[in-house]
Amino acid sequence: MKHKTTTALKAIIAMCVVSTSAMAINAYSTSKDLEQAANTIEQLEQEIVDAQRIAANSNDIPTVTLAFTGSNAKKYGMDKLTEEQRNSLVDIYNRTAGTGYQLTLTAIAWRESMGASIPINLNDPSCGPFHNKVANVLKREDIDNTSFNRNKICAKLISDTDFAIKHAIMEIDHWDKKHKGNWRKMMASYNGGNRGNSKYGSEVAEIVNIVRQSNIHLVTMNMPIPHEQS
Repeated sequence: MKHKTTTALKAIIAMCVVSTSAMAINAYSTSKDLEQAANTIEQLEQEIVDAQRIAANSNDIPTVTLAFTGSNAKKYGMDKLTEEQRNSLVDIYNRTAGTGYQLTLTAIAWRESMGASIPINLNDPSCGPFHNKVANVLKREDIDNTSFNRNKICAKLISDTDFAIKHAIMEIDHWDKKHKGNWRKMMASYNGGNRGNSKYGSEVAEIVNIVRQSNIHLVTMNMPIPHEQS
């Protein structure tokens, strides 16, 4: 029997090649080689986009379900996700591509809110998938810290994922400068402030590895393609 390579499968293969090529690009020694490698990756990325557009209007899309495996996945309750949790984590992974914190923010979203399924911590208070502290967000947005504004910002952090991402990145960047790029200390301070929380930093590190080893990059193939800016 001859096996037919589907459009979506071709896109998945291209994505894997892009990932491998991007990691290997530093191995090139000349500017000409670098330019050729960059052009190759750009062409493959375009093939992925083209394949997605074609597959979006066909029955050619293979079903890929987000799955986290291994003992650590079970340790953090990531082995049995609800559909809402899967969708939230994949959405965050997609939205944070290119930020430099894609894996980190996806991991934080699980550690803080279990994939946006617990969007409020009344103790801080903090809200949204990353449990941004409401007082910090109000200060950054130059908004008076009143009861009404706290409720308003909390609602926005829950309903507007991009807004929540923006402030999560601002929080991480703040600790990045303070700790001079020490990722573990940055994560410890994301949760524990100046005192830090080393246990939290270790937990986020373990969740990052769970996400990295998962099939989340393949699940994104099934996500809708964002509308282009006109």
